[in-house]
Amino acid sequence: MTSSKVIFLAFLCLVQQASSFWTACPNGRLPIDVQTPHCTSNGCQAVRGEPFQMTVLMDFLQTHQQLRPRGTVFIFGVGIQIPDVSGQDDVCPHLLLNGQHHGCPVAPNVQYTWNIDMLVSTNIPPFQNGRIRVEVLEGTNVLICFDAHGSIL
Repeated sequence: MTSSKVIFLAFLCLVQQASSFWTACPNGRLPIDVQTPHCTSNGCQAVRGEPFQMTVLMDFLQTHQQLRPRGTVFIFGVGIQIPDVSGQDDVCPHLLLNGQHHGCPVAPNVQYTWNIDMLVSTNIPPFQNGRIRVEVLEGTNVLICFDAHGSIL
């Protein structure tokens, strides 16, 4: 009976992972969860000049005073940094704790929600079926990182 429970739990984990649109980066800590209406298990789609919303649930290993985002698209394996979007160039003003605005500093082992609500920049080159990396940094240290496959139209 115990082995069948283990197999069932392993199956549930595989199904959940297969339905998720985001994956680990080679550096940085994974977020706890990422939600957006713009992505499915088949990938993400954003349209230049149109709104894009995403919610990232994350925690940290230590206190951090300043957090900034970095987005990178990989086209044919070459990373192109996405230009900062005005109003979204600092993570801190968009952090929630228990549904209330929190900001920085962040404490270790506390779950924060980062709400992203922005217009997709028309300066981003359009591409199909590429890899998009989202990172949260303090200085040059990558704290949180995830990859997603998708297109920017």
